[in-house]
Amino acid sequence: MRLMGGLQAVELSIMDVFFQLKPSEDLDERIVIVGWEESDIYHFQRSRPSDLMLAETIDKLEKGQPVVIGIDFLRDIPEPPGRKAFLDIFTKYDQVFAAAKITGSQKNNQFAPLPPPPIPESAIADVSAILDGDGIKRRSFLYAQTDPPVPNLAWVMAKKYLARQNIFPSEQSKWLRLNGITFYPVKKWHSPYIRVDDRGYQIIPNWRKSEFIKYSFAEVLNPDFDPTLVTEKIVLLGATAPSLKDITYLPFNLNLEGSPQFVPGVVSHAQTASFILSATLNGRPTIQFLQEPWISLMIIVSGLIGASLLQCPLMRRVLLILGGSVLLVFSSYGLFLKGWWVPIVPSLVTLLGNCLILSVVQYEQNQKRQLEKISQINAKLENRVEKSKIYQEFAAFCSHISKNLLDDYQFLINFKTIYQKLIKAVFLEMETLIEDKSVYRKLENSLNLIQQVTVNEADEKIKLFGAFLSRSLPGMDIASFDIEGLDMTKSNQTLEQLIPEIVLGNLRQIFYDLYDWDSKTQCYFQLDEWSISLDSKLLLKFLHKMIDEVLDIADSHEANEKVKIFFQSYKEDKNKILKIQITYPYHPQEITALEWSVYNYQVKVKTDEDVTIWTILM
Repeated sequence: MRLMGGLQAVELSIMDVFFQLKPSEDLDERIVIVGWEESDIYHFQRSRPSDLMLAETIDKLEKGQPVVIGIDFLRDIPEPPGRKAFLDIFTKYDQVFAAAKITGSQKNNQFAPLPPPPIPESAIADVSAILDGDGIKRRSFLYAQTDPPVPNLAWVMAKKYLARQNIFPSEQSKWLRLNGITFYPVKKWHSPYIRVDDRGYQIIPNWRKSEFIKYSFAEVLNPDFDPTLVTEKIVLLGATAPSLKDITYLPFNLNLEGSPQFVPGVVSHAQTASFILSATLNGRPTIQFLQEPWISLMIIVSGLIGASLLQCPLMRRVLLILGGSVLLVFSSYGLFLKGWWVPIVPSLVTLLGNCLILSVVQYEQNQKRQLEKISQINAKLENRVEKSKIYQEFAAFCSHISKNLLDDYQFLINFKTIYQKLIKAVFLEMETLIEDKSVYRKLENSLNLIQQVTVNEADEKIKLFGAFLSRSLPGMDIASFDIEGLDMTKSNQTLEQLIPEIVLGNLRQIFYDLYDWDSKTQCYFQLDEWSISLDSKLLLKFLHKMIDEVLDIADSHEANEKVKIFFQSYKEDKNKILKIQITYPYHPQEITALEWSVYNYQVKVKTDEDVTIWTILM
């Protein structure tokens, strides 16, 4: 933006503000202005002084032996009477200079060049003004862009005064150097100007907020005027009446409040001459510019600082931004008082812009992450709600099994046992009653066949019941359900033994899949004494609440992956104990409110530094 000129107007405005903030300075008594005032117009009944008036005024001023006299009246066209007397002045005095407008364009009447009067070239000085697009004069010519270069009126005045002090321009310096002080020219890229015509030798004077000694033409031409008042001084003659429109605006004439105040053109030349004298003789700082690549480096560093503030909390970020901006402005103003112009506008833009833009980007990214997290939570909640319904159905079904089907299942088992005993008893009775062994063998075979059919039918019912049980339990893998183990001819499992195994077999899918949890690596079972009388519904309710609370607490602390759960069953003093060890410290809340006194359960919770242990005494 800066290299394309997008920040030039703002940088120039900041420079104007800096000039306005500078304190007022004392009167520069080395320069005297003789102005054509509004009072002179009424006194002499002329809008401009005649050539004769200029000649008489200069003759009278010369009696006081000033250092140099500059005429800021264009006299390319005679202003009768007294043309000859006016031209004779330049052969009579070698320290008198006339004005000419060397630069300009013939296509623009307002800025068209105006030739000098017919006088020696050595007595001609350029009075061309360099105005910016907003009409403010911030730069001054030392030499116009002509060949050979023509010195500016202000520079001629200052040069003559310094020559009287035996101070001359250094011939060894590329730029104008007087008494060890270098006056750096305005160049593109380095100065506040980017899109500017930098031809000729242009400088930005360190403008003085001061006045000059002023006299009117009527006062000087009065017989009582003392010429010694201009002795050893620079004298500038020019139009100071506002009605003549020979006015300009300087940076310090712009008010922070109200309308800007103009100054006559002759005062702007006096300002430039005063700056050159003050810098050379009094050490007044000249305006120097930060060079590339330091400007670009400063902008980049400011942008990096603005980006680095994203790591800070919002309130601290705001305070640091405000503090950094104020520090940058005050530092720049302090350097300006020392004569250095630092482009703070692009630095402020990158500092504030980077922080603001990246804060918005960070906010949007955070919002996006939050929305993604909310979507995941919603999906998880939907999944949890769905699986919670499965859990409720499963718990209700297991409770139904434990309460209503126990008798039927146990009857089948008892039937097999009783029938086998009955058949055996019948065989013993028949063996004593039937003497014919062949008849006994036939009857035995018949009874064995009836026994086999009856027992097989009971086994088939048991198997069908097991298959129905496995299909009815949500998430149960039928292959993992040992139907053969239900055959009482091979195993003596009862329903009291079967239900805990069913509960255990469904733990992983019913609970841990609910949390997208890797149960294979974070859940361990060591169930040696599991064949105990349990109420399946209460057990599932306990496990569900415990795991739900543990994982939710861990998830809120982003420690889900650290949680491990270890199930263990054992006997101790004839008591059967189920122990659940959770490798994550937390303080149980809702779970402890469960009434574990029912069903003869006794529950103890112990929380150490790293683990929480649940002990359930059956």
